[in-house]
Amino acid sequence: VRTAADPKGLAASIRGLLRSLNRNAMVASISTMEQVLDVQRAGRRFQTWLVSVFSGLALLLAALGVFAIMHYSVAARTGEIGIRMALGADSRTIALLVLKDGARLALLGILIGTLGALWSANAIAGMLYLVKPADPVAFGAAALTLVLVALLASYLPALRAAHVDPMVALRSE
Repeated sequence: VRTAADPKGLAASIRGLLRSLNRNAMVASISTMEQVLDVQRAGRRFQTWLVSVFSGLALLLAALGVFAIMHYSVAARTGEIGIRMALGADSRTIALLVLKDGARLALLGILIGTLGALWSANAIAGMLYLVKPADPVAFGAAALTLVLVALLASYLPALRAAHVDPMVALRSE
């Protein structure tokens, strides 16, 4: 029954109409189409939520991994950074050097991840709606997001490298 009024208010009259048409008809429950569709979509909604949560966790782990690697790299290269600064490199140049290393690391990860995603794209084809398994826009958006996260994760180690005191770094060697 299509109505502009509140569908719950029409339930009693619909039951009465059905009983008047067929005395043997049993009406167990009356639901709106929105309720029926919500029940049918509940499984997909949960799957989407679960994929979103795990994707967010994977992105967080990737960011922490890039941060840890870049932090270790800066700590291991403190002497080199001190020499570069003693020879005239400014803070901006050193920070860009570290950010480039982070971007290089991210691009390598994106390349490997893209190949893996293309290889396994058909496995999730049934979960996608209005998106092809190897959609270039989705892959581009994911790659851009990962590059931005990697650069953000490399930012603090880059700041640390940019503020290395050349004299302290050279004395520690």
